[in-house]
Amino acid sequence: HIINFKLSAVYNNDTSESTFNEMIHAPNLIMESWSINDSTGNGNGKLDPGETADFFITMKNTGTTVATNVLGLLSSGNEYVTINNPSVSYGDLKPDSSRVETYSVTADPDTPDATTAVFNFNWVADNNISGADSLDIIIGQKPVVIIDLAGTTISPDSMVQCLDILSTPSDVVSAIPDNLNEYKCAF
Repeated sequence: HIINFKLSAVYNNDTSESTFNEMIHAPNLIMESWSINDSTGNGNGKLDPGETADFFITMKNTGTTVATNVLGLLSSGNEYVTINNPSVSYGDLKPDSSRVETYSVTADPDTPDATTAVFNFNWVADNNISGADSLDIIIGQKPVVIIDLAGTTISPDSMVQCLDILSTPSDVVSAIPDNLNEYKCAF
């Protein structure tokens, strides 16, 4: 960061002005990335109902001095989510360095498929450094989406009837969904 200074001096009703810039140095922390490892579950890289997964959250110091005693706090207001270790120490982060830490998260077995969970990630460090970010994940997947691009109901209705016999819920939509990851299967 650069601070601009303007200096004014007055002597015998004469004013002289001068400006100068000074570079200041400080840490700047960001959440660089995150990922989910559910290798103890079904290994699909997502949090599913009844599963405990590791959330890997990477913090980065993009500033010009060391950030000391960095602490991350993961939280969620979602009733189906339990964060088993919400507070994790990242230690000291040197300028332009990153560190990955692990948070253990469990989804209740009764979590409805395709439930969106918002996770809030806050951090603090010495010298009143703080910040926040968030991540949204989908817990589980809906079984089936039927995409009816032709606008006819004959084929989708027949598919829904077959799926109903199998007790398999489905959604019928007229356009490709923005997030196909909500579904296990698309027709």
